[in-house]
Amino acid sequence: MAYRVFEGQSGYSFELQDTRRQVARSLSRLTKSFVPRVDAPGTLSDLRINASAKKSAQQGLKESNAALREAWNKDLLKRLVLRSAEDFGRQCLGSTSTNARQVAHRKLNEGSCIAVRRGTRVLFPEFQIDLDTLQLYPEIAQLIAHFPGLREKPERSMSLLRWMDQPHPALYGLTPFDRWNQGQRASVVQALVDELAPDVDGQPA
Repeated sequence: MAYRVFEGQSGYSFELQDTRRQVARSLSRLTKSFVPRVDAPGTLSDLRINASAKKSAQQGLKESNAALREAWNKDLLKRLVLRSAEDFGRQCLGSTSTNARQVAHRKLNEGSCIAVRRGTRVLFPEFQIDLDTLQLYPEIAQLIAHFPGLREKPERSMSLLRWMDQPHPALYGLTPFDRWNQGQRASVVQALVDELAPDVDGQPA
């Protein structure tokens, strides 16, 4: 995928959003092209052909979505500052422990921070840390607590990061990362809480 890189997170995210829309439109046209048109009542054989073509199109759409998500993950991780567990515990959390790695993993297991995998390595995004105080921002634990399934399955952290990388209507079109970097971390948590709040039908908004 080709991107134009802007200085600010906002411009970059909007460019990425446009790319996803273009891919979605292309995949929609591809799905329709798989399904034969039947202008008159068809035979059972016609119906089977339609069902088979639809299933093939759906599988192709699923594989394309997975490839797009994987490309997004790789691009996102390139844009984040990632620290090793040792680095995160010692330099970011100010640990004087002889095993700072254990400090980082203890914070991860407590649900106080997130980590991502790059190959076989477990890495910790630096944006979670207040570098002036060497303390974790409390809002990251609040995001973890509210994001579906993340507390039970820390490996879902990429889902949270992708959510933070998309323009959000409650944040006036800025991404949660934009607001976070502006110091408006509470508004990011509130946007997530409001998004997950049930509407009048009992479904998430």
